Amino acid sequence: MAAGGLACNAILGNEPRTIFDGGDAAGDAPGDVTVGDVAAEAPADGSADVATDAPDAGAADAITDAGDAADATDAAEGATSCADASADPLNCGVCGHSCQGATCANGLCAPTVLATLTQGTSRGIVLDSSNVYFSSGSVVDVCAKSGCNSPPTMLTSTQTGDVQGMALSGTDLYLTTYVVGPDGGDLGDVEHISTFNVGGGPSSLVRTRGHAGGIVLCG
Repeated sequence: MAAGGLACNAILGNEPRTIFDGGDAAGDAPGDVTVGDVAAEAPADGSADVATDAPDAGAADAITDAGDAADATDAAEGATSCADASADPLNCGVCGHSCQGATCANGLCAPTVLATLTQGTSRGIVLDSSNVYFSSGSVVDVCAKSGCNSPPTMLTSTQTGDVQGMALSGTDLYLTTYVVGPDGGDLGDVEHISTFNVGGGPSSLVRTRGHAGGIVLCG
């Protein structure tokens, strides 16, 4: 059975090999050493295989410590830059909340004037992603959120009277209006205009007998 195993090992190239150790300069006695897979074993003289040494745990610890120190520094700088949220216009009320050029007091941004009404009273205001639409008497003006012309741009003027309510759906703006009729009674209108139709006239959707106030869109 042993002979069969030796024969198989010889065929597969796994048979033990004998290496002659002639001794070393320190005076070790020579001798025969039988080894299996030489590549998988440590060198006969006990020297370390530098290529297979384990990583230096101390170096890994140093890298980790340096990363932790950098994170701590960043956190400290962030805390310092947001130290006073009650008066900092770049961090007003909460870190990262900018007053967009206005002052901050008691954690609240001071209001800024976007536009001055061109006429009458404003009773309606709506917004889209870029603009603010607001009524000024019987006129609807438009301003960019980033700033307004002086005077603001007129989008439209109603057919019947002062704007009472506004609603926006995409680029479709709907208005309710109010005016005193010839007989002294209240008249109202529901009107529509596209926000792209700057300077155009709205179309009347329905005339009401009475005061048309607020407006709500569904769907």
